[in-house]
Amino acid sequence: MMNSKSLMGASRPKGIQLVVWNILMLAASLLAAFGSFWSIYSSPYRMVGFVAMGVFIGLAVVVGIIRKPSEPMLIAGDSDTTGSAS
Repeated sequence: MMNSKSLMGASRPKGIQLVVWNILMLAASLLAAFGSFWSIYSSPYRMVGFVAMGVFIGLAVVVGIIRKPSEPMLIAGDSDTTGSAS
């Protein structure tokens, strides 16, 4: 979402701010993923946890593939009320 010009408009980071923000978001995502794996691995229900994670990831991939693209969203304060992209 932070890289979406249609969502962020003029508030979207540019240049070095965009690079720094993406690196920080990648680090946060990796730490969260590590925490998830560590928590499941140290659980007495390890197999159930990894199967549930696999099912969740699989469903997310399938939905991402078969989902139709949504209509463009209007940005608050946008004067174009027709919804057409110009």
